[in-house]
Amino acid sequence: MSKKYMVAIICILLTTTLIIGCSNDQPIDTNSHGDKTIDGQLQKNDEKKLEQNIDTIDQLASLLPDDIGFIWSYSGFAEYAHNMELLDIDKKDDVYTYTINGSVEDLSGGESEQDLSIEITYIIKPGFLIQNINSMSMLDSNFPCIQLITTPFNKGNSWQQEVEDTDGNKTILECSIQDIKTIGGKKEYTILYEDTQSEYYEKRIIREGIGVISFEKLLNLEGEEFIVGYSFFEHPDDNNQEFSIDLFIPPVNNTIIYTGIAEYAHKGEFAKLSGDREIYEFNGVLSDGSDAQGNFKVQYEFNHADQTIIENVISNTRSNKPRVNSLINGLILLKGPIEQDNTWSQDIQIDGQDYTITSKIIYCDDNLGSVTVKYVIEGIDGYYNNTYIEERTFVKGLGMTSFSCLMPGDIGVQENSSPEEIEEALANNMFGYSINLDYQ
Repeated sequence: MSKKYMVAIICILLTTTLIIGCSNDQPIDTNSHGDKTIDGQLQKNDEKKLEQNIDTIDQLASLLPDDIGFIWSYSGFAEYAHNMELLDIDKKDDVYTYTINGSVEDLSGGESEQDLSIEITYIIKPGFLIQNINSMSMLDSNFPCIQLITTPFNKGNSWQQEVEDTDGNKTILECSIQDIKTIGGKKEYTILYEDTQSEYYEKRIIREGIGVISFEKLLNLEGEEFIVGYSFFEHPDDNNQEFSIDLFIPPVNNTIIYTGIAEYAHKGEFAKLSGDREIYEFNGVLSDGSDAQGNFKVQYEFNHADQTIIENVISNTRSNKPRVNSLINGLILLKGPIEQDNTWSQDIQIDGQDYTITSKIIYCDDNLGSVTVKYVIEGIDGYYNNTYIEERTFVKGLGMTSFSCLMPGDIGVQENSSPEEIEEALANNMFGYSINLDYQ
């Protein structure tokens, strides 16, 4: 299909099939939810039930941004694009309302008289999130009012909802959560909506803290079927988000394997702990090719106030010491701003002695989402030049992906060795491991 033809299709869409709007702010009726049913329940429910309803509202609210002024930018089929801004969040008891305005990009170069404006309202009530759209140009659902997702947020959760298009035609959609992934510490939910009376379907991916990041639907135009849609695009400077520690939240509830030298390996899973602080716990099993295995537990605390990630070893059954490979416990792994040459220091104790760690970001690639930090402790006996060295690399969506540290003892250099020879000797005397994506 030629590019010109695809653009022509979009122009037809924007003048015919996408004249959508919502005549009221009431949610649509479904088999499992509806205004009368929910309002009646709220009047009859006891305090415990009310608390449960509030919990589901908070769950649903976690799917959307909570900062006024948040910007969504989308691009998709045949140069289609639109932008939106969060104008207001109204939280009243058991109803949260998000008001959003935006516009579709003009494909005509300013010649079109089409109304390109977008008005969207997201309504959260106990158990479900509703999308109301009023736009003549937006490439979205055939139905002005639609439930985007319902609780519980479990893979396989399914429900039915009755929807109505702008011509008054009603149908039933079979809806289900098809997949759940954790990307960059944020969960992404893939939801499929299938029309029970035709081949028509819609599919969305909803990410925590953003909302819809991908939309597609089946379009039938003059007897020819197309899959059309759009995806969320975030510029590095969008929404005032810096290259921050949030990018390095590890994947949770997935087995992660690390392998290294001398048949070293360990594996385990991250889990987010409940509580006021944002802590991720890694429960791991050590293996080095021998019969001597061991279990260990490490916690990673994300502190957003000062933009730090702190590693705390809780236990290690092999050594019975709060250490795992690193000489340091309580290490500040990362500290913002996350940028090249950012440096920080930290006072710590090792075996009862006081030391100062100097940490520096020696590599930072915003495009790859990769950061490498070098940690140095001077004045410590048993290491070359009385200096202990560690390096760690962190990658967006994976957390820490590699670790290396200088082993104690002589590194085999002479007094007249060149800086290059010393650097090579140091590299040859480092113990290390890295994430093994082949086995994830």
